[in-house]
Amino acid sequence: MALLISFLIGIQLFHAVASVPLTQFLHPSCNSLEVKTAAEVALNKHNKYRTEGYIFGLQRIFDAYEISQDGDSVFFLILDVLETKCHVLSKKLWKECEFRKPYETVFGQCKVIIKLNKHSNDSFMYRNDCILRPHSSPPCPGCPVRQSASEDRFQEIARKSLAKFNAENDHDRYFAILEVTKASSQVVNGMLHAIEFTIQETSCPKRPPVSDITQCSLLPIETAVRGLCKGSMIETWNVGANIVTANCELFPHPSGSEYQELHHLHVNATETPTKQKETVVNNEPSSEHAVPEVQEPNPSSRPSLASPQQIANSRLTKPTIPPFPKGFSQSASCPGEVSIQIPGLQLPSPPLAEASQTESNVQH
Repeated sequence: MALLISFLIGIQLFHAVASVPLTQFLHPSCNSLEVKTAAEVALNKHNKYRTEGYIFGLQRIFDAYEISQDGDSVFFLILDVLETKCHVLSKKLWKECEFRKPYETVFGQCKVIIKLNKHSNDSFMYRNDCILRPHSSPPCPGCPVRQSASEDRFQEIARKSLAKFNAENDHDRYFAILEVTKASSQVVNGMLHAIEFTIQETSCPKRPPVSDITQCSLLPIETAVRGLCKGSMIETWNVGANIVTANCELFPHPSGSEYQELHHLHVNATETPTKQKETVVNNEPSSEHAVPEVQEPNPSSRPSLASPQQIANSRLTKPTIPPFPKGFSQSASCPGEVSIQIPGLQLPSPPLAEASQTESNVQH
């Protein structure tokens, strides 16, 4: 009897699995207009909803899959990206930004799943996560050397640079440091230390003057002006002759509609929040597979403050999207064209075993 019951259960499971339709993945060209458009939209969305770090620019479309779903196209893309000089607070499109020089390049890969409607231009991001690492550029005599921005000496330089900016700008309130984001050192006529740091408007007016701005509270994000500063200090060979500079770009606070859109995204989780991980590397040469595999996100671990009714409606209307395909696609035009070459940076290549299998399948 036990064997019979087990047999019947096995039959039921077999029919249940067999009744699930297999996903038919297409293998589009990484150089096609449709794939390039999907990559462009995905990267702009990714940058738009990030709250810290720098805007990513597209270096190459590494791989692409596509499925058709209710008249829409869902693209599964792996993108090779480079960090630009624009901070995400600027809300610029990545094509408006300049890529960094080789000695300060940060590169990586992003996995995105995005749905596009070709007729309405509507789009929806299901997944967007990235892994980044700094580029170990070839030796460059006299070039700046990347340093850890968390070191006390660079934090002090940021405070001195901010004090100079607060004293010289025409803004009616003081600004405070949010984060020191970049630091480097270079031998010139002395030692040049360069930094980048983000700032935010505080509640303290400049009249009367405030001696300790660390006691000033930050204004709310929806009303505060924020910015990115580039500061430096030159330690000359003459004691006491240090030169401090400050150059800040201010970004206006989000408009009412922009803030509501961002607030709705992060509270109700209508699109997948951006995931970013930067892997620190110690002067190791870049390899063909230097960028590690991006881990599948766990949707159940994402917090949501939406109401039970909103969650129920989301489950009813949101289609089921298959997981990211394993292995490399069968497209003969992937990876795609490289938009910019970085000296010494070797881009990832398709796994040799999978490439050989693809060639074998084509021959048969």
